[in-house]
Amino acid sequence: MDDKKPFSNSSTLSNIDIEKFIKKHNLNANLLTLEEFNSNPDSAHAYCVLFTGEDKNKLNNGYSHHWLGLCGDYAFDSYGYLSDYTFPIKLNHVKCFPSRLQEFSSNVCGEYVLSFISFCQNKQLDENIGRDYCYHYGFSRNRNNNDKIVLSWYQENK
Repeated sequence: MDDKKPFSNSSTLSNIDIEKFIKKHNLNANLLTLEEFNSNPDSAHAYCVLFTGEDKNKLNNGYSHHWLGLCGDYAFDSYGYLSDYTFPIKLNHVKCFPSRLQEFSSNVCGEYVLSFISFCQNKQLDENIGRDYCYHYGFSRNRNNNDKIVLSWYQENK
């Protein structure tokens, strides 16, 4: 991965921002494109941040970028649409309450993924991980407020 060329535009977290955060917090995580992961799923660490690419498509709600998180065999999507992606291995969809945390008009998917991966470090990963994550941060059906919560968390921890 070329760390000199950010994957995403300047209004969102770039691969450089994400790699710096992972390194600063000594997270057992790596960063891959969805294409890299699909061609070699063994390349993912226990925790992984996946970049879905620059193509504007329905999965990214028309935006050219989106970040997903992997923790063990659990996959996290702040939009809650993980089932629309195709993966080469079976992954369990992290079930959050509510199922969609992020407002479509926001660009904080990278912050959600980093907060999720940070939360999961040294935790027992099971079907309750999404519920526990949402409870920990106080997420609700108010997506604008959820976005403010996760952005504030990132600003405090970057």
